[in-house]
Amino acid sequence: PYSRQPRGLVSKAFARRHLEELTPGLIEDVDGLLKGATTTGKMDVAAELANQLPLRIVARILGLPLEDQERFQQWSYRLLRLTIGIGDPYNDELIQYFSDLFNERKCDPGDDLISELLATEENRVYLTREEMLNMCVELVLSGNITASIFLSHMLLRLSQQPELYQALHDDLSLIPAAIEEMLRYDFSWLKGWRTARHDTVLNGYEIKAGQQVAVNIGAANFDETYFPHSEYFDMRRSPNPHLTFGHGVHLCLGSALARLQGRIVLERIIAQFSALRLDPDHPMQYLDSKMKKAITSLSLLFYSDGFSPGASAK
Repeated sequence: PYSRQPRGLVSKAFARRHLEELTPGLIEDVDGLLKGATTTGKMDVAAELANQLPLRIVARILGLPLEDQERFQQWSYRLLRLTIGIGDPYNDELIQYFSDLFNERKCDPGDDLISELLATEENRVYLTREEMLNMCVELVLSGNITASIFLSHMLLRLSQQPELYQALHDDLSLIPAAIEEMLRYDFSWLKGWRTARHDTVLNGYEIKAGQQVAVNIGAANFDETYFPHSEYFDMRRSPNPHLTFGHGVHLCLGSALARLQGRIVLERIIAQFSALRLDPDHPMQYLDSKMKKAITSLSLLFYSDGFSPGASAK
């Protein structure tokens, strides 16, 4: 388990410097990834946007070589399988990769989060190497795959609900609340895995030390005490204290980054396109049958004033 101190340090460092510095590059990345859609009016937003953008951002934050991105995508999906209880619990290859990278940055610091973590030792704010490595591994999952799943489902909902997209198109101030409701509603399948530290009894069930417990976060997001008419998607819902990103010391490290990516992706798409629709010729594809929330292919049609998909080919 992570202690409050190192997790808080990473969160503050991450929010204080990196998010502000990332924003201009993030806008440029989104516009670049959308360039094909502006020409043809078609795009596989899962493969060409949602699965690419978070990976680029995490690589930039950690100072990772671009040529390693494909390996990180594979590692990220492996971690995702682990979080839902169907994966191999061993990530020796990823841990070794970061261990080597830490040794390199210790000798030759850069302008990245790993170098910033290592600097805490010199500032007498001690973090163990294991804690640092675990933070980086978590960021690979929370900052990459989790954000990728969110972006794919966000665009899926907008393509299926034209009235929602039109409302955001007409009033950009609705975007933050809409993002929070999508996080609450569309992550209803989410579970968090915890390991019991000692024997305990919960609601009459005995749990032994070392046993894993699945926490149904999605169920909490539909608690009528906090979310009146929770079965309805309400883009103006306020307050919206969902637990999709966890809470307190267990707050997801990638939460601020996921929100930032969602907002910028929406703003840049809305600025260029008047409507989104599913492409009927290309059905959705998933990572595998046990992870249908991990969309690997989502083809959309992009419309703008005076332009419809396929027009450029005429």
